[in-house]
Amino acid sequence: MPSRSSVACRRAASRWDRCSSIARCLLACAKARRFRTSSLAATKSNTDPTVKATTTTSALPGDQTTTSTTPGPTVSTPAAAAGATISGATPCPAEDGSSPRTTQFAGPPPQCSDPNVVYDAVIATSVGNLKVFLNSQLAPGAVNNFIVLARYHYYDGAPLSQIISRTTMLVGADSTTGNPPAMPGYTMPGEHTAQGTIFPVGTLLMQKVPGAGDSFAGNFMLALGEKAADLPPDVTNFGLMLDGTETLNAIDRAGTDNGGPTQLITITSVTIELAPITTTTTG
Repeated sequence: MPSRSSVACRRAASRWDRCSSIARCLLACAKARRFRTSSLAATKSNTDPTVKATTTTSALPGDQTTTSTTPGPTVSTPAAAAGATISGATPCPAEDGSSPRTTQFAGPPPQCSDPNVVYDAVIATSVGNLKVFLNSQLAPGAVNNFIVLARYHYYDGAPLSQIISRTTMLVGADSTTGNPPAMPGYTMPGEHTAQGTIFPVGTLLMQKVPGAGDSFAGNFMLALGEKAADLPPDVTNFGLMLDGTETLNAIDRAGTDNGGPTQLITITSVTIELAPITTTTTG
C-alpha cells in the first residue's frame, strides 16, 4: 500500500503547471532560506589534492549548533562502456527488462508507455536506491523517453558526473559532445509550461543539450536541495522522488560547489514499475 506521503506527492506533482503565483512565492522562500556558511578551508579549490574533508561546528544563540562539511578532493567519473546500436526504427523494449543494453539509436523512441498508466521508477545507485514518480501528465514525451531508455539499460553503469551541493546531481550517460550527442543519437523538444514551474527537492529533470535550446536527450538530473530553485524555467521536469532521502543525502554529501564529485557514484539499474493503485469503498 502506498504511503500517504507518496499519494500526496503525486497529487502535488500533477498541479505543478497550475501554480504560477505560488511558484514565485516558493521560489522566493527557497532563496531566502538558503543555507549560507563560509570557512577558511572552503576558500581553497575542491580539486586541490591537499585539501581533506573537514567538519566545522559553530555555536548559535542558545544551545543550538550548526555543522558544515568542506569536501575533499574530487574524483574522475569515467563513462560507462557503450552498448549495442539500433540503426533502424527503434522497437519498444521488453517490459520485463530482458532487452539487451543499447546506447545508440537512429532517432527518438516510439510511444511505448501507456499515457493512461501511472509509472514509478526505482533508480538503484552504488550508495542506495531512489524511488521516483514519473509524471506523464506534465511531460509525456520525457516520461516515455526515460522509460524506453531505462528498459534498454541505457543508464546502467553511468556515473553521476556532476553533483552540485544543495542543487542537482547529473547522470552523465550521453556522449559529452555533439548536437545531437552520439549517445543516444537524438534530441527531443523540451516540455515546460509558459509560466515556468518550481523545482522542490527530489524533482526529476532532463538536462538540456548544450546549444540545442530547451531540447533534451538522455541525461537526467535530480534536485538535491533548495538551490535547485535557481534552475532556468525551461528545464523539463517529469517526476518527483517518493522515497530515498538517505540516498539523496549521501549523494549530496559527495557534491561540491563547482559540481566535481568527491566520490564515484554510479547507476546500477533503473527499473520501471506500475504505480500502486488505491481504491476507496463506501458502505
